[in-house]
Amino acid sequence: MGWGQGAATGARGVGAWGRRGRPTGDTPRSPLAPQSVPSADPAVTTTTPLRVPISRCPHVPLSPVPVPCAPHPPVSLSLSPSPVPLSPCPPIPVPLSLSPSPCPRPCPRPHPPVPVLSLVPLPLSLSPCPPVPVPVPQAPCSGRAAPQDLALPNGSWSRAMRELYERLLRGTADGSWRRVPSYRNVLDHFPAVGQGRGTRLFMRNLDTEGAGFEYVTFLHRAGGRALCLCQTGPYLEGPPGFTHGGAIASIIDTTLGTCALDAAGVVMTAQLSIDFLAPVPLGSVVLLDGRVDRREGRKLFLSCEVRGAEGDPLHAKATGLFIQLDTSKSPRPACNTR
Repeated sequence: MGWGQGAATGARGVGAWGRRGRPTGDTPRSPLAPQSVPSADPAVTTTTPLRVPISRCPHVPLSPVPVPCAPHPPVSLSLSPSPVPLSPCPPIPVPLSLSPSPCPRPCPRPHPPVPVLSLVPLPLSLSPCPPVPVPVPQAPCSGRAAPQDLALPNGSWSRAMRELYERLLRGTADGSWRRVPSYRNVLDHFPAVGQGRGTRLFMRNLDTEGAGFEYVTFLHRAGGRALCLCQTGPYLEGPPGFTHGGAIASIIDTTLGTCALDAAGVVMTAQLSIDFLAPVPLGSVVLLDGRVDRREGRKLFLSCEVRGAEGDPLHAKATGLFIQLDTSKSPRPACNTR
């Protein structure tokens, strides 16, 4: 064997046994091992490194061999009586809640927990838009409602109160007397002046029927006289079982003020003198008779008697001085009444 033949044989031996003298044809080739690339000279073998592709599939360990992503089964959403999980894992029974559902066994690839849609007792809206309130159709406004007249019989009136009221009401049949409506706000008595807001007459400051003053006033046609029928309630107690003296003074002032108002227009109390003669039992009925005694310019002098429903006893006597006001110069009230 000559040198040339030996060199060729040696070159082939290197190719057959590899660089470390181990045969490569009998063992499987590693994917990362260099691969032989044929050259122009059949006696020379050239090795080039492989490019290792990187998998684009998320959550899959890097591998030199491309691994296709595991296909996910189609996910459908429907409102059925049973819960429908949105997970690629097989469905499992889930209690009525909105908590995430864990997978019972390993999934093809890791994935974040998916909330489960279940039918709960409360209505569940799948719309991303917030609910829009639907206006309730209402009847067209017909104007301000008429104020409630409180000078009418109600369930708290006693038998004596009703009987005396019917007797006085019969006197209005011939027009000699007229019943005066009574409202919660003083301006409701004078619609031409305005409408009150947020204020109440002291005598009508309770919402409970029969708890305070229950009264009705009648005015004589000739003017200058008023009759007031009143029943005192449990909130007006003074001494045990009797009406407070201040409550008696209030109903006297109201009766005389109504009489003076009918005679001279807007007035204010300047002086009120009362002689208490007999206590008024709580819950009893009294009749107040007020009249204008004389008038001196803007001054009105009045008197009043407070008697029982049957005329006796005489509970109190009073006199009062009222002043007619000039509304153009009167100070405005501190609170807003219009």
